[in-house]
Amino acid sequence: MIASQFIEIIKGIFPKLQNVVDKVNEKRNGDKQRTYLHKTMLRKVYSADQKWSSASVNTTYVAADMVSMNSPLPLKSRDSIAHSNGTLPKIGIKKVMMETDINAVNIMKAQGQEWAQIANKLTADPVSCSVAIDEQNEANFLSGLSNGIVAVEDDKNTGTALRINFGYLAENGFGVTIKDEITLDDIERVLSAANKNGDSISVIALALSAYNKLRNTQGAKELVANYRGQTFDSSTKLPVPVASAFDEAFKDNYSGVTFLKIDRSVIYEKDGKRKSYKPWNENRLIYLTSTEVGALVWATLAEKTNPVEGVVYTTVDEYKLISRYRTTDPLTETTAGQALVLPVIENIDQIYYQDISEAQTVNETEETKDSTDVKVTVWGTTYKKPEFIAALKSLTGDRIASNISDAKLIEKVNALSDEQEEALKAAVESTKATSAA
Repeated sequence: MIASQFIEIIKGIFPKLQNVVDKVNEKRNGDKQRTYLHKTMLRKVYSADQKWSSASVNTTYVAADMVSMNSPLPLKSRDSIAHSNGTLPKIGIKKVMMETDINAVNIMKAQGQEWAQIANKLTADPVSCSVAIDEQNEANFLSGLSNGIVAVEDDKNTGTALRINFGYLAENGFGVTIKDEITLDDIERVLSAANKNGDSISVIALALSAYNKLRNTQGAKELVANYRGQTFDSSTKLPVPVASAFDEAFKDNYSGVTFLKIDRSVIYEKDGKRKSYKPWNENRLIYLTSTEVGALVWATLAEKTNPVEGVVYTTVDEYKLISRYRTTDPLTETTAGQALVLPVIENIDQIYYQDISEAQTVNETEETKDSTDVKVTVWGTTYKKPEFIAALKSLTGDRIASNISDAKLIEKVNALSDEQEEALKAAVESTKATSAA
């Protein structure tokens, strides 16, 4: 590698690159509404050994016992601690100025253009490299928070595919009673489960599309009408509330809970083609007790402590290493950006999730065959209905009528947590029916 032929200008630019990037991001976040939630919802943590770790304490606070004087204190069970960990991945990008671009700068110099104009031309690639790392961090964060998993697949990445599982708890996972629909009753179910665990939900993060689906429900319309003191009955045609009115009514009715609406796209380039995608899972609602959900863990790159001769370096945001150098055959000026960094989701025992696409539906074909209503088909398997009802009652403690319709029975199954659903599957394994009557 050879020093940049614009090295004097680059040396003047690089020390100020942090300020330039900050200004670009301010405009991006203002005029273009480009958000970086990973910068506001994660704290920065330096990792000396280039490892990341997410520890979560499965905590249940129990009341202390009343004891008499001179009595020993009663022993209680300790909370369990779960760990996810691994090695930090490397993020990298290059931008290359070809001979034509280099000549354009040389012409600007020969024509006596002002230093600021030339500097702006040479600043574009370093800024682009810095922002590119932000974009990948944001994609990883949104994917990780909504799915509990960071999955960078080959179709959107040039390099090594990445899959990191933060270990979201099945006991904190829920579906909805009716597939692909979200209602206030569904949300109340999750809020109630969190409350029973001693967790106070303050924010529900969800895709804007899911939020709008919720806002269009009858429950949302009635919530706002009640909040405004409006009188209505079953025949009243209530309008879809505007977002501000719905947010205000929801916050008032649900103890200050607010929505974090996400509609964020990221552009990736693969084989020279650029495409846009939304990393947030639009089917997921994530219930949070705090807007600080983890850490942006970073480490020092090898090239930072072992710089290559002739290369100009600068650091942006502590962890991004931006470099500039020249190569020949053909003549090029290369700007590179790289980082060892990962958004890590923590305290997963206090994170609750709900998937709109997770719900069982009535198997109409099997329902038609079952003229005596002694069987029910769930999860693609037919079970003896009385035994299935008994297992569900034993699991939940609910009263369930023996003549309950399949539709209503399946709604009760859909109301279970992911953990309860797996327990029910195991409990009814021996009650499978050979075929529908």
